[in-house]
Amino acid sequence: MNQKQINDLLSTMNDLLEELEEIREKSRQVDDQCNDLDIRASNMKGNINQLEQGLQSLEGQFNLVTTGHENVIFSNTSWL
Repeated sequence: MNQKQINDLLSTMNDLLEELEEIREKSRQVDDQCNDLDIRASNMKGNINQLEQGLQSLEGQFNLVTTGHENVIFSNTSWL
């Protein structure tokens, strides 16, 4: 190899190293975004579970109210 070929090869290697570092940085950014999305998904799952529990509680209260209302209607009409 002559000096020019060696210099070209070194230049190409330096370019590749720079590209590799850029890829590593982008990979870190993607990892950070994935971690952020995991945290958000976990929080959303917790919120959904809380909403589900709230809806179940409301459903139970609604059933108590409607059952109590039906009992009142039937007890008021039992004399018929």
